[in-house]
Amino acid sequence: MMALRSSLVPRAWSLCAVFFGMLLLVPTAATKEDKLTNSTSDFPWLDPDRSVDERASLLVAAMNTTEVISQMVKWAPAIPRLRLPPFSYHTEAAHGVVSPNVTSAFPVSLARAASWNLPLERKIARAIGMEGRAVVNDFKAATGHDPAYNQDGFSITFYAPNINLVRDIRWGRAQETRGESPHLSARFGSAFVSGVQAEGEAKYLLASGMLKHFAVYNLEGNTPVGGTDKGYRRMYVANVSRADFLQTFIPAFEESIAQANPRTVMCSYNGVNGYPMCASPLLRSELRGRLGFDHVIFSDGGAVTFLSRCTAAPGQKPYNSWPCHNYTNDCPTAAAVAVNASVDLNSGGFMWKQNPKTGYAYEWLPQALERGLVSEALLAVSTKRIMKLRIELGLLDVDPKTVLPWSAINGSVIDSKEHRELARQSAAEGLVLLRNEGQLLPLSPSLQGRIAVIGPNADRAETMLGNYAGCYTAAQGSRRVLGNCTLVTPLQGLVNAVGNASIRYTQGCDISTSDKHGFAAAIEAARWSSATVMVMGLIGDAATSTFRGQKQEGEAFDRVNITLPGVQLDLIKEVIAVQPNTVVVLMSGGPVSQPWLAEHAPALVQAFYPGEEGGTALADAVLGKTPFSGRMPLTVVQHKGQLPPYLDQNMSAPPGRTHRYFEQEPLFAFGYGMSTGGMFEYSAAHISVLSSARPYNGTDFRVFNVSVTVTNTGHASAPEVVMVYAALSDVNDAGPAATAAPRMQLVGFTKVTALNPGASVRVAILIGARSLALVDAMGGHRLFAGEYKLHVGGRRPGSPGVFVNTTAAGCPKLPLAISANVP
Repeated sequence: MMALRSSLVPRAWSLCAVFFGMLLLVPTAATKEDKLTNSTSDFPWLDPDRSVDERASLLVAAMNTTEVISQMVKWAPAIPRLRLPPFSYHTEAAHGVVSPNVTSAFPVSLARAASWNLPLERKIARAIGMEGRAVVNDFKAATGHDPAYNQDGFSITFYAPNINLVRDIRWGRAQETRGESPHLSARFGSAFVSGVQAEGEAKYLLASGMLKHFAVYNLEGNTPVGGTDKGYRRMYVANVSRADFLQTFIPAFEESIAQANPRTVMCSYNGVNGYPMCASPLLRSELRGRLGFDHVIFSDGGAVTFLSRCTAAPGQKPYNSWPCHNYTNDCPTAAAVAVNASVDLNSGGFMWKQNPKTGYAYEWLPQALERGLVSEALLAVSTKRIMKLRIELGLLDVDPKTVLPWSAINGSVIDSKEHRELARQSAAEGLVLLRNEGQLLPLSPSLQGRIAVIGPNADRAETMLGNYAGCYTAAQGSRRVLGNCTLVTPLQGLVNAVGNASIRYTQGCDISTSDKHGFAAAIEAARWSSATVMVMGLIGDAATSTFRGQKQEGEAFDRVNITLPGVQLDLIKEVIAVQPNTVVVLMSGGPVSQPWLAEHAPALVQAFYPGEEGGTALADAVLGKTPFSGRMPLTVVQHKGQLPPYLDQNMSAPPGRTHRYFEQEPLFAFGYGMSTGGMFEYSAAHISVLSSARPYNGTDFRVFNVSVTVTNTGHASAPEVVMVYAALSDVNDAGPAATAAPRMQLVGFTKVTALNPGASVRVAILIGARSLALVDAMGGHRLFAGEYKLHVGGRRPGSPGVFVNTTAAGCPKLPLAISANVP
């Protein structure tokens, strides 16, 4: 690589605003270079016939140091003399593209995980990728130029998926995740990245996926322990054992990187074992080293700033007055330690009030260079990774034909009929039936003539979406639902299904107030009805000011309690007292624990935040058009007393966290969910070692094939989720690691999408023996010799079953006892 031509900002001009002001003005001067065309001979990095690596190397070698640094931020300005357009790297896309445009709003990630349907997740991710391309392509077609560098929502570098684990259901961002299982999170994370990137389908990627947040990010504030800081994550440092790190917090990243090759990873706000994550040696030793990730590492928004109390210029008071890590003494050092830790791109700075154009901590890199805190060579390495990302997305190709088929995508795909159907199917498959006394659901035709619809979430658009959704504005600081989005609420879904004349609606109460003035109208509607549907729960984003006081969870907003807030339970009790045919639907991000409902509600449904077609999906399930098939992606405890201290990351601290360690009886277990119409029997379980698998040697791991026959003994066609769990705590030579070994954990699953009454199907699930590995006394991650019990069935171990014992062929050290569980 050519040496960088130094153009460091003189000490007298060290203000960050001056630095970036010079950057934006100087390249626009009319020079001989500017009169050149976009020829690949003059600008070889524009040549699509060259390799990605060569193009990136040539481009970075042509930059001076100022230009190199300018590209290491979320809002990257243009370098006209190099024909490099401006670019914003920020588009949220957790369950829809967040842009100023209308886009599809799919169910939140936790709802999609409750479907346990990986092919469906890939289709949704691909739809999100296509809509992201359409937003960018339509902008360029309408304006003739690229979006401005400071326009969020006009990018195909997505800030998704979130594959952090839900350690505690009070976490406000549980809705963004795939639940509590490392395996479920890994499989859904891989499916999402594979879908949005569409790698291998064309020369370039459709979009890029980002695994976030690395690592051990699972809380927002300290309010659950009586604190007042909702943003405690900015200074929180987790103490994590080697066993928990390798067995719980990292496997989802490890498998997603290995299986889907994501192009970006985000380091988190929090710290781990003494280091803020965006300055942690774990980025090099674990992420770059052991996991082999060699693409772009982003900081979370402001995470580099939070290494110290950075200002927008020397001598000014810090805008960052919030508590932060105080890891460095000044801002140049904060920028340097992040780059040295391998953070390539600074995503936001939280200093906009003093420098509204940019506000990045990396604006201090010129001073860091002058002081010898970071090297030009390391800056070049980071910028090359960033340029490779843009090249792999086809963003430096001049001729749109070379970026086909992605360059041909236009607005016709946005919120299309096909995408709305994906949203409906995902919402339907993510509905979890928790209780169904007397087979109330689906409602019989005789109960469909007069339906009362009651509840604060029955007709509230904001609750359909959750956070980071399509149909929210992308404007800074705004969370407003776009007026021209079509969102089908539960009320509208039922009206569409049975007609307005058959529906009587009243809100009854709000989310978290003590106002009972609406109770009388709700009781009257329930008495009028032949059946009542109550849509209760939480609200998970700031939304408009009208609902801001009702917010219960979200980013920077953990829950203090896990029960229904306000007077919702009081209203439910009074309605059920007069109408025994009552269906209670809980719309929330993290689950609500309400033991009274688990015991007394005639029917109870967990709907999460179900997206734009959530109302259609709910109506279809309640009325019997589609079956319930969702399964809980996390454990619902009976009360807060079953949760260990909120800030304690020890997974095995009594009574244990998640299904892997929890020792008590939950309210609803991980993997639990009832079916309507189908009942399933499991038989003839068998295990074999794939002949192509590498032999066990302590490092390389075998792959097992677990097969079982599933028979529908029910009266209607229905889907079934087949799960495989491993019991690890009794492995006989684990020794000191046994105390950190999970009691059980999910190691495989698949979904049979439809099985007719009386029909059987043979299901095969591949199990990587690496999922059985434990951490030994020396901190190594290896597979111990001993007996491993695999449980295959429709629920977690503990339900009645038929046990079939076998030995893994060719692996005498690993006999496996298989139990075929009957749900």
